[in-house]
Amino acid sequence: MSRRMYFLLPDVEAGEKIVQELLISRIEEKRLHFLGRRDTDMKSLPEATPTHKTGLIRGLYIGLISGSVTGLLAGLYLYYHPELIGMQAPPYVIFVCAFVGAIIGAWISGPLIGGSSPNTKLIPFQESLNNGKILLILDAPTKRTEELRELIRSHYPESV
Repeated sequence: MSRRMYFLLPDVEAGEKIVQELLISRIEEKRLHFLGRRDTDMKSLPEATPTHKTGLIRGLYIGLISGSVTGLLAGLYLYYHPELIGMQAPPYVIFVCAFVGAIIGAWISGPLIGGSSPNTKLIPFQESLNNGKILLILDAPTKRTEELRELIRSHYPESV
């Protein structure tokens, strides 16, 4: 299990120093992600993925839930109003409609809508990022969150 932690750092050089400290502390590089302004050269820092930058995952969840509820309601309507299709629909049509609705909802809301909207968890950091700071997104092992927070704050006490 891991916990996502966010730290604002003053510049890329500070990020490189923190990466070295975290690697020495046996934190895998795949758990580190950096985000800065579009024009910031991140050098060798591992950049944040689109799932970190956008609302893709949140969009998938919202689409899955809303699509399945919409499909369920459509299936129930078809089942209880057989005059629409000219015959009585079998009971499994309710579940088929819910499943199809979930797929369509996840497809529309996930990559199409969520992939083009910013991640809502990054909004508090947007002004600092625009001012040239960089954001470290650390997926820390749950047991080591306090230790890693203290390690980063020992070098940069102003980090969030």
